[in-house]
Amino acid sequence: MTVFETSQPDATSLLVTGLRPYTQYTLRLIAENIAGRSAPSQPTRTFQTIQAPPSGAPPEVTVRAVNETAIRVRWKPLVPEFWNGEGKGYRIQYKPSTEPEFTRTQEVNNENANSYTFGGLEEWTEYNVRVAAFNKVGTSAYSDVATERTIESGECHKSQHDARLSERRKFLNLQHNKLQSLCRMCSHTSWCFQFRTKGRRT
Repeated sequence: MTVFETSQPDATSLLVTGLRPYTQYTLRLIAENIAGRSAPSQPTRTFQTIQAPPSGAPPEVTVRAVNETAIRVRWKPLVPEFWNGEGKGYRIQYKPSTEPEFTRTQEVNNENANSYTFGGLEEWTEYNVRVAAFNKVGTSAYSDVATERTIESGECHKSQHDARLSERRKFLNLQHNKLQSLCRMCSHTSWCFQFRTKGRRT
């Protein structure tokens, strides 16, 4: 694999550029003239390039409200070749969308993490969130900003009420279907049912 070429016939040393950070290499030299190429030299000792900041932001950043005061951030973990060193984790910046600058940062010290939940936020408030990866020597660029609004208190209670109501309706429909089946198996042509919900009679 050729990684570097130069036209310096009298050179006694070369600066090889374009290598990947935190990667092991061995090098061989090949001389070339108009007649062709020489055989490769003996390989150098294996060496490793130094670390550099991660070369990309975490992809697929999304945000979803958990309740009135919490939101969950998700992202896809950085792939190994983008870490450019020993991966440490992720830095998450967040702010109310009305504020001009990001002033709050949360670190997640796990390079394999893919989510984090913020608590203690303001009810029914829109937040902006962005995520970066960091290793031992630096931080990547931040992702695009994702936006979400925390839930309003009434909306949360309404959602729980609707879920309970849905379960009751499923139960009543199931009982009604069972009784219809019994009706077809006997001589009765009609039934009269009474269902009671809490505090009411129908």
